Amino acid sequence: MKIPTWIWAVVGCFLLVPLKAENESLWQVHTHNLHASYAPAPMASGCIGILPGKEPFRIEQVVLNHVFDAAAPGTVSRVMRGINPFGLNMKVDGETVDTTCIEGWNQTVDMRKAVHRTGFQIGRKAHVVSDLRALRGASLFRINIGTSRGIDRYYHRSAVRNGNSR
Repeated sequence: MKIPTWIWAVVGCFLLVPLKAENESLWQVHTHNLHASYAPAPMASGCIGILPGKEPFRIEQVVLNHVFDAAAPGTVSRVMRGINPFGLNMKVDGETVDTTCIEGWNQTVDMRKAVHRTGFQIGRKAHVVSDLRALRGASLFRINIGTSRGIDRYYHRSAVRNGNSR
């Protein structure tokens, strides 16, 4: 019995798809140009949506699922913005971290791990990586800071310098 060629093609596609799915880079979208025009990729679960910005620690808006602005009869209801709890700022040696003092900026949206990752260098002082996740009913913003030399770090209004509190 002779099997038609199109059946072999379909079977071949189903055998090759799992091999491609294992390649991590196929699940990721990268950008490295801080000064290019920017359309952020939102992170969302079934309950919360978060729209990040390109500036360090910037969240443009938070949207809650099924929360609408009541409209007049016959008009379309609008999605309401949620409260943005991510008002984060960072200072290194007294200087506020923003797009003017960072280099090596990059962002990655990893669709397999459901994380929006932003990384950058603050001169030769520190390397920062922030991960944003929209979890079921909550969100997670994790920030890792690696220092290459002693810098002033501030936590909850208490100053810490080189591991010794003042």
